[in-house]
Amino acid sequence: MPSRTKAFMGGKKPQSAAGVGFWGMVNGATVNLFTAVFVRAECHPPAAAAAQPTEIPMALPLDPLFTFEGPDVNPGFLLAQATAHWQRSLAQVLQPMNLTPSQFLLLATVQRLGQQPEPVTQAMVAQRAHYDKMTTSKIVRALEEKGLLERPANEQDARARSLRLTPTGLKAVVRAAWALEEFDQQFFGPEAAGLVKTLKRLLPGSGPDEAQQPPAASAA
Repeated sequence: MPSRTKAFMGGKKPQSAAGVGFWGMVNGATVNLFTAVFVRAECHPPAAAAAQPTEIPMALPLDPLFTFEGPDVNPGFLLAQATAHWQRSLAQVLQPMNLTPSQFLLLATVQRLGQQPEPVTQAMVAQRAHYDKMTTSKIVRALEEKGLLERPANEQDARARSLRLTPTGLKAVVRAAWALEEFDQQFFGPEAAGLVKTLKRLLPGSGPDEAQQPPAASAA
């Protein structure tokens, strides 16, 4: 029984001008379409989103940036590392006495200034210890809570408060001073005298080059 297609087309498949059958054209177009859509898509996946322009790296100079070969021979880096090491070690020495390095420094400052006849004020302690007012007030409150420091009324200025060690505070600062003395001797060794001379020369206002130093940045 002839197919409906053959019946519809008169029993014969029409020929194209090139002599290729109509169904051959259809089948060929289907294959070509399949190849174009699926095979080409598999072999050539869609391009990703346009890549961002590559940043051109900055050309570094051939000469080294620093005259030092590395941080291990840089005096500033070494000074910072040694200072941090000393502070950590000191904190361990003072920990059994329930004191921090900053608290010990303030107690020692009050004890030293207390040798003078005039009352010891908080401003005097802050200036001597090189602390700002807020830091000094915070440390003073902590030492008051520990019973190591008291603030009696200032006889010369009713609006001000003096700072004075309690008997417990005096014992604590003496004990801590002895421990610190032994610790410093072990930490710095026989080179301590030469190191002190070098550090004093580096402090602000210690030499004629002070005018050439940049202004100190304000505390954040």
